[in-house]
Amino acid sequence: MKTIACLHAHHSNIDYIEQAFKQQSVQLQHFVDPGVMFHVQQSQLEVAKKHVAAQLEWIASTKPDVLLVTCTNYIALIDEVVSIPVVAIDVPFFEVLQKQQSPITLFFTNPHTVEGTMKRLKQFVSQPVDIVIIREAFELLMAGNKEAYDDVVMAALHNAPACAAVAQLSMVDAANERGILQPLQPVVAAILKKLG
Repeated sequence: MKTIACLHAHHSNIDYIEQAFKQQSVQLQHFVDPGVMFHVQQSQLEVAKKHVAAQLEWIASTKPDVLLVTCTNYIALIDEVVSIPVVAIDVPFFEVLQKQQSPITLFFTNPHTVEGTMKRLKQFVSQPVDIVIIREAFELLMAGNKEAYDDVVMAALHNAPACAAVAQLSMVDAANERGILQPLQPVVAAILKKLG
């Protein structure tokens, strides 16, 4: 059985990945470290980069077949090659956005992920991208109130334009409820392709 190691910045992402792969014959290993977010928010990027590099090597030592990185801030901090295939959750998502003909509206709840996401997205898309930050939602998630978080996100997505998408894994449930593109949809196919 193939093994997918998953690196998360928050434990709430585990359920999304478990649900996405429940029909697949794979073993999932989850590694969670919210400390990187603290260092990113404090602009301690060099500290965070060193930690992420060590973390990736630690995870690689467990010999998974592929590593899925679910946090945009983690992805932005990876600058060295790891001994196992790495799938950044945003790359398959950005490849889907690349095919959009209209301007894209991208929704966020965590303002600290906007800069890293947009920097990476610009490598894929040339069309205009409007950014909408759903204020005060992320604090609900960090406080463990996922239901209230989903309610706030769903309300914000109620009148979303046709070419809207959510940028964070934590927004998947609300996006699915509203029929809006989200990062989990394309990543499963990308990982299964890597696993061959």
